[in-house]
Amino acid sequence: MNKYAATLSFLFFLVLIDLMFMGFHALHIWSPWLSSGSFSIELDGGRAEQFQYIKQIWLCAALGLLWIITRGRSFLVWALFFFFLLLDDALQLHETTGVKISDALDLGPALGLRPDDFGELIFAGAVGGSLLLFVVYIVRVGSDQARQLSADLLCFVAALAVFGVFIDTLHTITYFRWPSVAPALGLLEDGGEMLVVSCIAAYAFDALNHRGDLRIPLWPSLRVRLGVGAPKVEEVRP
Repeated sequence: MNKYAATLSFLFFLVLIDLMFMGFHALHIWSPWLSSGSFSIELDGGRAEQFQYIKQIWLCAALGLLWIITRGRSFLVWALFFFFLLLDDALQLHETTGVKISDALDLGPALGLRPDDFGELIFAGAVGGSLLLFVVYIVRVGSDQARQLSADLLCFVAALAVFGVFIDTLHTITYFRWPSVAPALGLLEDGGEMLVVSCIAAYAFDALNHRGDLRIPLWPSLRVRLGVGAPKVEEVRP
């Protein structure tokens, strides 16, 4: 029996629902069916976003339980980080903070972006920079388990940033300059974020199901594929 069967089943369940919401959104945008705005994955507080919240709450809870089980502080720090992302999504902190930053710095429009957009990019850069400093610290002083956890989750966060920052910026630019392209980028942005969060939730599910044994070496596998260097092969336990 596949030793990852439970994790793959959990991931398949989450991704299937993600794809269902993405399909509804596509029909809402490009067909005469499902005209209600509730079928849009871009709708704040919509059904798709509520499902995203459920996954994020599960992720935070799983990492919190792993901290209780293993006493590994890196689990707690990552649980708090993903809880911050949950609050950011639910309360739109990046948008309100972006407005304040743009007002404080007296930013102007440029490159198809509004002042608020530049404020949001600065906010995202500050959050990303703080996270990177934490990971560098863990790599220097943390345990093998903490290093693998932080490296793996940083890869997932980088994927989230591609969709939530880079694609989001392109979406904003095209919304005003090339409106025919914007809907496709909107689907890619929000759909991509949903799929990445599902993958992170499945990663946490596997770790929790095995009491902190990190069996999915994401970063070591990527290192090999990218040619960065051969990973250190060892079993990581709490």
